[in-house]
Amino acid sequence: MNKHPLTRTIPAIFSISLLLLWSSCQTQSPPATSDASAEKESSILYSNGKMAESGFYRDSVKTGLWKFWYPSGHQAEEASFKAGNIEGTHTFWYTGGQKLAEGSSSGGFRTGKWTWWSESGKELLSKTYEPEDSVSDAWGSLVTQIINLDKVTAKISFPSHLKRSGDLAPVQVRVLIGTEGQVKKSEITSAPLPEMAKAVSPHISDLRFTPHISAHRPSQTWVNVPFYFRTLK
Repeated sequence: MNKHPLTRTIPAIFSISLLLLWSSCQTQSPPATSDASAEKESSILYSNGKMAESGFYRDSVKTGLWKFWYPSGHQAEEASFKAGNIEGTHTFWYTGGQKLAEGSSSGGFRTGKWTWWSESGKELLSKTYEPEDSVSDAWGSLVTQIINLDKVTAKISFPSHLKRSGDLAPVQVRVLIGTEGQVKKSEITSAPLPEMAKAVSPHISDLRFTPHISAHRPSQTWVNVPFYFRTLK
């Protein structure tokens, strides 16, 4: 017995409708894409809920403006990055909010003028870096600088009862620097003559340094300081 023509048409129409519906869904939901090179914000909080660090990453390296704060909320450091290297102005602050140091860098190396200040705002040191100096600049770190070695050394003379013959090795002193740049401890590690060590010893405490920055904060550090003698006239 022949089926009614309508019964043969309905399955075909139903199949076509399903196909059109499936195509429509596919068109409205394109595959998800991810931009790996897009900037991604990063932030770290202290246990007290205050911001510790914020900045951006691109392709897993630092980019743009980065900031770091002390637990008190005062800003500790700020720098701009390009392709993972510090590029532009780099600034450090004391825990109380006074500017500690500031200068510029290019490609991760210091360039141009850098200045250090005391907590009271007095300028301690100013240096100009040339590209050939190749002094690296790192996030969260600032190596201490000696401020007055020439002045202290000028006070020390070669013992007058000794006859100087040629250049002698310097007196080497190991110094522990406090968070404010003062000498906390010292020891003479080597000296060509005992009399030279004796001449240097009373003047070691007169040395002054810029604060050493480690992990974004002023910190104590040991440094080696050479004392060269001048000839008495």
